[in-house]
Amino acid sequence: MTADGTPTIGVAVSNTRTGVITISGADTVITSANVTTTQGTVFIASSGTATAARLTMNGGTIRNTADNANARTVYNASTGAVNINGGTVEATGAVLPFGTQARARLRCKDHRR
Repeated sequence: MTADGTPTIGVAVSNTRTGVITISGADTVITSANVTTTQGTVFIASSGTATAARLTMNGGTIRNTADNANARTVYNASTGAVNINGGTVEATGAVLPFGTQARARLRCKDHRR
């Protein structure tokens, strides 16, 4: 999101290496309006065959505001894991908020009772 509150068009956060992005804190909000099927508000590029976590979310919000069926909020093109332990992942018009390659891993912890 830009300083004036306008959503970023395209990728807001990307990981093109083997490191991990950690998102936490109730006030953390990452927003974009991305309509590219193989991208997302958060984009994790392929990095070979590494399977370690590439994204860990412990709190905050990741949001794709594009009202489009191609919109993805988190897109993992790697073989690394995406761990959603807390927080909110939102997609306005997407069929699926997550997009992954066939080898990617996604783990979401359900906080509902």
